[in-house]
Amino acid sequence: MPTYLFIDADKAVHERAMTIAEMEKCQRKDGKYRVKGLGLCTRDIALEHSGFRDTPSNWPLKCDGSGCHPSQVKQFTEQMTTLGVPTEFDKDTGQAIYTDREHRRRSCEARGFFDRNGGYSDPQSKRA
Repeated sequence: MPTYLFIDADKAVHERAMTIAEMEKCQRKDGKYRVKGLGLCTRDIALEHSGFRDTPSNWPLKCDGSGCHPSQVKQFTEQMTTLGVPTEFDKDTGQAIYTDREHRRRSCEARGFFDRNGGYSDPQSKRA
């Protein structure tokens, strides 16, 4: 879903994730936008395309698929260190916590996991 940036009457910048249809419903004929919870705003397209500094990223990424049971967190943490890819696991949920794409790729490949339809930086199958 696209993220749009709006500037309110107080000149504060706000991020809103909404569908294109929702966005079109907000737009008025005078170029302003009536955004739920913000009132009348203007859209800052230049800021949207420049990489807004407060936009959250996907990292660290928590993954259920390569996680473990919460009672096994200590064991899996030690195992990943032994495999040469130190990986943390959430102590409450057992989810694997990856710091970046390369960490995820190395960790998954060390355990034999891969993305069947993954891209070049995703974990790859070792089978020919």
